[in-house]
Amino acid sequence: MQNKTRQVATKKILDTAMSLIERAAYDEAISTLERGLSIDPNDAQLWEKMAICNLNLKRPKQAIAALENMLRINPTDQTVWREKGFIHILLNENAEGIRALENSLKINPRSIKDWELLASAYISLEEWELAIEALERALTLNPNSAVDWYNAGVCYFALGDVEAALVAVEQAITINPIIEQIAGDWIELLREEVSDLDVFWYPQDEPAS
Repeated sequence: MQNKTRQVATKKILDTAMSLIERAAYDEAISTLERGLSIDPNDAQLWEKMAICNLNLKRPKQAIAALENMLRINPTDQTVWREKGFIHILLNENAEGIRALENSLKINPRSIKDWELLASAYISLEEWELAIEALERALTLNPNSAVDWYNAGVCYFALGDVEAALVAVEQAITINPIIEQIAGDWIELLREEVSDLDVFWYPQDEPAS
């Protein structure tokens, strides 16, 4: 099939698939997209719609396969790397998710969302120091994220640094006071633990000069 004829055919198929997707007829849309991909397996738009259909049908593995085909066509598509990483993390495939997010961050190291997702993956693996590094990068780009400050506090606490944990958590509360209600008693216990670490001195304890 000549290139121009192929483009016209796949465009018509894509339009039909999009109409089916709008009506939530995802299985029928997939059959239509497969017909288009048999004509042009390098059409990224067809693969993108294939990923959307499979996600709506709760078929994450098939969605990942579609995203991988998009990356085969364009390996520098940062958004696709991020979406791939996000799905892997949802599936608790943290190693694969981390690799995908690292590729995304190579393309755009200023992506706050990617740093946050990377931190989430490291938290799932209990890699607290790596999670803090990722959160620090996110906070450098957006220092007003209460969620990132709170998550950093959780990581510091897991590492046994209760003072740094409290500083981070208090910063989160300053930005969004509702966090204190959501977190419940944990913050009060953290404050008490830090208070117990305080060393008080009184003048009478100083040796006479």
